[in-house]
Amino acid sequence: MTSGTGARWSGPPTLALMKERRFEPLGLASAALAWLAIGVVEVIGLSGRAGGWWWTAYLAYGAAYLWVVLVAPGERWPREERIVAVGLVAPLGVAVVVLSRSQGFTAIALVMTAIVVGQLMSGRVAVALIVVQTVAVVLLMWATIAKDGANYALSTGVAFLAFQSFALLLVVSMRATDEARKEADRARAETEAANAALRAAQAELAATSRAQERLRIARDLHDVVGHQLTALSVNLQVASYTATGAGKEQIEVCRSVASDLLRDVRDVVSQLRENPRVGTDFATELRMIGSSVPTPEVTVDVADDLPSLSGAEADVVRRCVQEIVTNAVRHSGAQSVWIAVEELDGVVSVTARDDGRGGSVGAGAGDGIVPGHGLTGMVERFEAMGGSVAWSARPGQGFTLQASLPIGGAGVGAAGVGGAGVGGAGVGAAGEAHG
Repeated sequence: MTSGTGARWSGPPTLALMKERRFEPLGLASAALAWLAIGVVEVIGLSGRAGGWWWTAYLAYGAAYLWVVLVAPGERWPREERIVAVGLVAPLGVAVVVLSRSQGFTAIALVMTAIVVGQLMSGRVAVALIVVQTVAVVLLMWATIAKDGANYALSTGVAFLAFQSFALLLVVSMRATDEARKEADRARAETEAANAALRAAQAELAATSRAQERLRIARDLHDVVGHQLTALSVNLQVASYTATGAGKEQIEVCRSVASDLLRDVRDVVSQLRENPRVGTDFATELRMIGSSVPTPEVTVDVADDLPSLSGAEADVVRRCVQEIVTNAVRHSGAQSVWIAVEELDGVVSVTARDDGRGGSVGAGAGDGIVPGHGLTGMVERFEAMGGSVAWSARPGQGFTLQASLPIGGAGVGAAGVGGAGVGGAGVGAAGEAHG
């Protein structure tokens, strides 16, 4: 089924619409008032002549309906449990209508059932259940009404079916709108993640360009200036052999200056080839990765005393920060993310945490998170350089990550995936592949 928005009714059947944010109290209040209205009309309209069986069905229906709305999770609900819920609510709703002596306003129960069925079941199943419960009501009314029962039952059944169909269409429209909103949120998250990746790629490209320029300058200094200084030093040495007197002393001074200058040039070339990648520029790169997404708000704190890293080490740290931001955007549902990069005793650490949903309740063993290619690649990069990665995500407690990288490749790290080594959680909800 589709609505005017064009969004398909393709999401998993849940009660998320009734349990979402501020709508949960309103939905519960509306359901309670509708249920109470059935009893009030039955009592007032018939001067208290409602039978004991009707009151039993009425109270049981209210309890079952309340249980379904309050106990059902806002996310996925196992198919077996949904069948039990509908199988409990629907027959009781039929009983409330059939056992009523007013046989009119109690049809509200059928509408309430249609709303729940529309949210818990697929479109075809919901339509089939509504038709079945309407036919059941018509047949039972036909059998229990002595005078002109067939005509009354059929006309009433048509009205009941119309009311239920209207309620179901409203639910379909709400679900389609909700799916469209979720799809828009997913598209926004993907766009923000792609933007973060693009910013990181731009920063890496700029760093690579600077590194290539440094290498070019180093080669030119070595090949041109170094060659000329070497030739000058050799010629001055030859000249010192033939010169005499004060001229020889001046030539020796010039030869010494040329040798010192050649040594300085070689030192500069060596420093350029080392290509340190951290400092002010590197800290700016990391902060740019965090500021590349509007939501969540990412704070990247880089220690002022962070030592110089090799190109490979800086790339591992950069990729780690990028993956943290990307996963927070795609999976966590967080409003804020905090990332700290610092060094202690020769080990660079990247610590991250967010205020997202963490792991999901009922996810199973551990945190219930399936690491994707991004987190797996992060682990492999750190382990290849003697580092380690560990993370955890608990329901309602957000996501935390701790990555450590020895400077200069000191130490051999091999953290296993899961628990205390490389944890079994990623940024976001359980059961998702992250990265």
